[in-house]
Amino acid sequence: MTERRRWPRRPVAWSVAMSIDGGPSIAATAVDASLYGLRLSVPATADLSAIQNGARCKVEVHLCGAAARFVRVCEVRYLGPDGVGLLFVEPLPAALAPNGGAENHVTAKASGKPRTAAASLISKLRSVALAPLHH
Repeated sequence: MTERRRWPRRPVAWSVAMSIDGGPSIAATAVDASLYGLRLSVPATADLSAIQNGARCKVEVHLCGAAARFVRVCEVRYLGPDGVGLLFVEPLPAALAPNGGAENHVTAKASGKPRTAAASLISKLRSVALAPLHH
């Protein structure tokens, strides 16, 4: 079957705190990501009755524990047995986006020592997170 998605997905396992319209936070796990979205797996005990397609929400995504994080404003685009699908206003940080330079293979540092893609992602994300904001 041909992939019809605008942006390719890749599997992830990120901890997420999602809040709908400033409401209480819902703990979830991101199971796949694309340049402009996430699919979340939400515990069966979570009350999703107030969530509707088109609802505006905010997600705080934690990578590798508390080592790095990013926040995005998004819209609920899917609610169903496969989880919650979210569409971002702004893209994922480039180091985390599929086909954004973060391939799932071993890369070599200038020193010639191998470095895993996960370590490379964290390094790139830290540089993005620590860069001064220009707004």
